[in-house]
Amino acid sequence: MIPQHVVELETIPLLPNGKIDRKSLPAPGPSAVLSGAFAAPETDVEKIVAGEMERVLALPGIGLHDNFFSLGGHSLLAAQLAASLGRALGLQIPFAVLFDAPTVKTLAQWIQAHSAQGNPVVGLSRAARIARGPRCR
Repeated sequence: MIPQHVVELETIPLLPNGKIDRKSLPAPGPSAVLSGAFAAPETDVEKIVAGEMERVLALPGIGLHDNFFSLGGHSLLAAQLAASLGRALGLQIPFAVLFDAPTVKTLAQWIQAHSAQGNPVVGLSRAARIARGPRCR
């Protein structure tokens, strides 16, 4: 049993009988699940991938090295992410790729390598406009 999130507390809230007051424990915030060193997405593809991950996970501030599955992603959300990225980029992204490339950086690298192999990323300029839109801020 490995915890998904770790939150540091100065003191643990207790009930009058000395037991832990679970209702008073704070919910894990983004700092509990995001990787320690934030690296902002730089390329258009990285911005699109990060924006779609943020939308699917409903978690703002996803960086290059944050792992989709460590942030609470699961197979159903991975399928949703693959579909939404496919629509945004005009590219078919196999579901299994997300398990091999779960971070923004590795997934963006896969997309760029896939488009470099003669499979152009159709509509990348449209997707770049989406990444700069109000959804991803």
